[in-house]
Amino acid sequence: MMNHLKTISIVMAAMLLVVTGCSSEESKSEQPQEVARSTPKPRPKPVVKTPEQLKDEMNLDARIYMDENEAPRSEDAKKAVLTFFNAFLNADGTTLKSMLSFNEQLEVDAMIENGLSDVMDQVTFLQLLTGTSPESKETVLAIYEIGLNYQIQVWHYDSLNGSFTFSAGETPPNLISKLSGDWLESYFALKDKQTEIANQQDAESSYILAGEISSDNGAPDRGNEGPSNPSGPSQPTRPRTPGF
Repeated sequence: MMNHLKTISIVMAAMLLVVTGCSSEESKSEQPQEVARSTPKPRPKPVVKTPEQLKDEMNLDARIYMDENEAPRSEDAKKAVLTFFNAFLNADGTTLKSMLSFNEQLEVDAMIENGLSDVMDQVTFLQLLTGTSPESKETVLAIYEIGLNYQIQVWHYDSLNGSFTFSAGETPPNLISKLSGDWLESYFALKDKQTEIANQQDAESSYILAGEISSDNGAPDRGNEGPSNPSGPSQPTRPRTPGF
């Protein structure tokens, strides 16, 4: 009897080992295996079109030229600049008004009545240079070729919710003869120089106004032949329409 019990105990122990072993193997086989995740490929960067590609796509005036290296970085800004000056070349008053600041809108009709279309018909080439001024204004230098002569317009633009607005920039008289090298950088340097001179004139004016008052007539005491009052800085000059 004792031998039977021992035998049964041994058999049961062996069965328990077998069952435990099987359960262990089954649990191992049932464990979820890690799945290798594929690394997502980065999305390709959108291809920004060149000004020439946009000109062809938008069917714009062939006289317009804007080098990719001298164009705005965003495609939307490129389109806006090209559209604006295409409207100028073709005396498109409706498009011009839609892209001009309020003050400039008031002058569009007058320009058209004064022969803007006839003047623009004489333009043989229009080069556009763009960049950011020291005052962080987006700027366009528009160089019009009319026969053997050149005239310049300066414009600033900004955007809000995808809408671009242009406003006239300061264009000193005879600007074409004062620029050299990189014309846009030369223009910014010229403006800085003019601002510096204007500030000096303001300082001199303030000094004279604060001078001693003579006891004779109440005027500032400058001596017998003192310099006259220097004039303050001139008001900004609107860009001239080529030919005007």
